Amino acid sequence: MRVVLRVDASHHMGTGHLVRCLTLADRLKLTGCMCRFICRHAPENLEVQVRDHGHELFRLRPSDEPSTLSSNGPPYASWLGATWEADSRDTAQAIVRHGGADLLVVDHYAIDHRWEGYLRSFCSRIMVIDDLADRRHECDIVLDQNFFLNMEQRYRDLVPRDCRLLLGPQFALLRPDFLEQRDKCHRVRSKVERIFVFFGGTDPTNETTKAIEALCGFQLPFAVDVVVGKNHLHKRSIEMACAVDHRFRYYCQISNMAQLMAMADLSLGAGGGTTLERMCLGLPSVVVVTADNQSATVHDLAAAGYVLNAGRADEVTIEVLQNCVAELFANAPRLMDLSQKAFRLVPGRNDLVETLLQQATK
Repeated sequence: MRVVLRVDASHHMGTGHLVRCLTLADRLKLTGCMCRFICRHAPENLEVQVRDHGHELFRLRPSDEPSTLSSNGPPYASWLGATWEADSRDTAQAIVRHGGADLLVVDHYAIDHRWEGYLRSFCSRIMVIDDLADRRHECDIVLDQNFFLNMEQRYRDLVPRDCRLLLGPQFALLRPDFLEQRDKCHRVRSKVERIFVFFGGTDPTNETTKAIEALCGFQLPFAVDVVVGKNHLHKRSIEMACAVDHRFRYYCQISNMAQLMAMADLSLGAGGGTTLERMCLGLPSVVVVTADNQSATVHDLAAAGYVLNAGRADEVTIEVLQNCVAELFANAPRLMDLSQKAFRLVPGRNDLVETLLQQATK
């Protein structure tokens, strides 16, 4: 089966969309699928990673028609880097040029039913990966792997009546190393001796530095693993801050993320896709909402007792983070409860690919 994935990544939109699509492509490849990425924006290191995993990547050229916001368009329309008409035409041409598509996977907040409707005649099936539920889609499958208290109602009136909805963490796109760590070393955390800090591949608001300063205020013998992506704008100053305190270790663009998470007893991080990875390993989390699209799911996860919500990045201070961490230092039952609930919510292995292949070949 020929699978095309239309997805972008950049400093302002983050890297999570491309990373989860790469996870999906890797799993589809194991079943014999041929996967090709179509991107207008992608950091060079991620483009190399896609190709290293054995997939093709085609870059759309910069558009002569700059994207503009309109009253009836998606709120993230400017992220496309082109009008939806131009991008849909460019994508269709790329699909035709490279032999067609049995399944088109769309993971992009700036794409809606108009773009998808245009691409209908260029592919057999369309799958949308989304978590906003803020616009209409013209597709056959919707995958929303995030937790929401009202997840069954969110896409009502937004998708065709016969669209298959794959909703919730039971369909989480988890990288193989997280599944391996889950199988090998799950444990319920009862005290904090090691802390994991990671705020996404780009961390545009530099929450990492805030977390380091908060943890430096504790005179306790814990260890801290601080991870940043290659494209973090403040990685040099973060490395220097870690060097000042012997309890901190600095890592940049690592391949053993799952191992470090499995070793940790507490995490400070953003509310993006890494949230599900932490929960898959039963790692209690203090979560900072670093983007608008994270707000609803982090709120609902906290309301259901799965994470500790520190609040929005522009409102979270060093003192707020210290209070959150201190609460879990002093409350072992709360720490254990977060660990157990998180582990149960995200099962790790699922039949997503089998379900997807069945739907795509109907």
